[in-house]
Amino acid sequence: MNTKTLQLYIKALSHKPSTTLQSEHSLPNMCLPTVSCQRQESINAKHCTTYNQLTKWQPGLASLVHPNYIQTLSLPLQLEMMVHKDFPFAPMGMVHVANQINVNKLPSQADKLHLQTYFGGVFYHKKGWLFEVVTTASSANNTNDDAPDIKATSFYLARTKHADAAEAVKNHAKQAPDWISSAIAVGVSEKLEVNFASNIGRQYAKVSGDYNPIHLHNMSAKFFGFKKAIAHGMFSKALTVSNIANKHRFYQSPFTIDTVFKHAIALPANTILNTRECASNTINFNLSPKTGTKEHIFLHGNIRF
Repeated sequence: MNTKTLQLYIKALSHKPSTTLQSEHSLPNMCLPTVSCQRQESINAKHCTTYNQLTKWQPGLASLVHPNYIQTLSLPLQLEMMVHKDFPFAPMGMVHVANQINVNKLPSQADKLHLQTYFGGVFYHKKGWLFEVVTTASSANNTNDDAPDIKATSFYLARTKHADAAEAVKNHAKQAPDWISSAIAVGVSEKLEVNFASNIGRQYAKVSGDYNPIHLHNMSAKFFGFKKAIAHGMFSKALTVSNIANKHRFYQSPFTIDTVFKHAIALPANTILNTRECASNTINFNLSPKTGTKEHIFLHGNIRF
């Protein structure tokens, strides 16, 4: 972790929303500060290779960055926005509920990228507020600002209790996109065992810069309400996408990956990746425990291309 990222984490740990902002958590017009962060990024080949190895991004694709890699590069930008004085939530302890990645083309490791991160919509959730953090990445030869190479949107849940007027808030506030709450049927499918080592949270933290304590050690995870350390949601998604890419060449044309994180993956874990290719250029997938109830899904989603 570099010095700047460490400083941002210290700020995130100490960030306390103002009393005024806290009192507004139940307002239907809840909004986030209009701020954005951006920077130029030259991809570090060694770092990208380490990420590829950890997420099992196949060697034949190594010259193209993993669809998830952009959000790894943008993490300092996201943290910088979440420690803004007008950000109304505590950054630590938030839950990553869902993630959508739209790809017009995968950049190569040789590309210089323009990264931009900003807040999107805010939506009512029975356990608090769901909000969007959007990151776009465009290579130097992309002159179309309306069509970045990659647009990635993370949906985070800031847990808080709504006031007595919660029902009124629910009826008037924006609702989250339907795909986040919709079930995805995989049915008869291809199956692949995917294992998560007990130290994968620490390994992924070193590569991604995401040192959220819930992923590092059992003791630090317990402080935030988890019995054991849990896998990063974006690591489980990256591993899922890599395994699907080994058999399906969806990445040869523009594509979208929707993923909903249903349950935390307590480490270590043995899981099964279930995938099914549908007729309409869609691959449905889910990640479930190797043993136990089939209804207990860690994540599910689809790839449309």
